[in-house]
Amino acid sequence: MRFAAAAACAALVVPGRSQGHEHVWRTTVGASAPVPLPGGRLILDRDTLLMGYVQQGRPVETRLLCGRVRGDWTAGRSNAPVMKAGQTLIFPAAASFVVQQSARATEILVLAGAVRADAGSQEWSLGTGQWMRAGDGMPPRVGTLSADEMYRRTAWSRDTLELRTETLAEAAAILNLYNQRRIVVHGAALSAQRLVGVFRLSDPSAFARAVCSILGAEHVESPDKIDIF
Repeated sequence: MRFAAAAACAALVVPGRSQGHEHVWRTTVGASAPVPLPGGRLILDRDTLLMGYVQQGRPVETRLLCGRVRGDWTAGRSNAPVMKAGQTLIFPAAASFVVQQSARATEILVLAGAVRADAGSQEWSLGTGQWMRAGDGMPPRVGTLSADEMYRRTAWSRDTLELRTETLAEAAAILNLYNQRRIVVHGAALSAQRLVGVFRLSDPSAFARAVCSILGAEHVESPDKIDIF
C-alpha cells in the first residue's frame, strides 16, 4: 500500500558513536510508508519523531520523542532494538506492538507476541491484546482489548479509515489530519450525517466521491481542498 508523498518519512543521518550512526525519522501530515529494518519494520503515525542508534545496519536502540509508532519484529529475531518512550523502556523481542508518546503519558499496546516494559519502579510482561499506560502522575495501569478493537485502533497503520456511525464532520476531521488536501463540509445537516464504511486515509478524493454517492451530496475539487455541499 503506497502513501502520498506528503506522508513519506524523512530519514536523516548524522555522525554518531563509534561504528554506528544516528537516524532520525519524522512525519508531519500523514503516516509513513513502512520503514524496513533487519528483522522487522516500523510505521510512524502522523506528527511523530523517532530517533535511533544503528550499528552494522540494524538499530540497537530507539527513542520515541512524540507521536505513535507501530513495530513488527519477526519470530526469528531475538535482539529487536530496545525502545524508550518517556520514562519507560520497552523490550519487544518477537512481537507486533504500538507505542504512543504524548506530553503526559506513554501507552503500549501488544498486537501479537510479548513485550516487556520497565516503567522504573515496576516491570511488566505484556501479551497479545494487553496494554499499559504510564504517566499522568499515576501508577502504571494495564488492561486488555478485544481483537476487533485492536484492529480498529491500528487502522491508521494500514492506511485505513474505519467508520462506525461517525458523522461526516468527524470523518473529515480525521482525513484532514492525514492529507495536505483538506475536506470542507458545508451545512450543519450534512455535517451531522452518520457514516459506516471503510475508506483509504490517503485518498480524500475517493472518500468525497463515495460520500456524495451515499448521501446524495455534491463536491467540488481544487488543488488545495475538496468542498462537499
